[in-house]
Amino acid sequence: MVKPVTLAFEHSGCRHCLVKLIDIETVSKCPLCKAPIGIGTLHVNIALNDIIGKFDVKCESSGWTFHEHKQH
Repeated sequence: MVKPVTLAFEHSGCRHCLVKLIDIETVSKCPLCKAPIGIGTLHVNIALNDIIGKFDVKCESSGWTFHEHKQH
């Protein structure tokens, strides 16, 4: 999960995945509770984003490591 978002009913997910779901579905629903969702219901989850930002991403096959750096 790169850009975590929270829906209006406090379920969290990957922004990219949820936007993709909204784009392909006629009536998009939360994968957890099946409530209707739309682009306007996606809000950045700041706390989860900060936690994820503390972890490195490592490719097992190449050994490549990436750490997303936020500029303040």
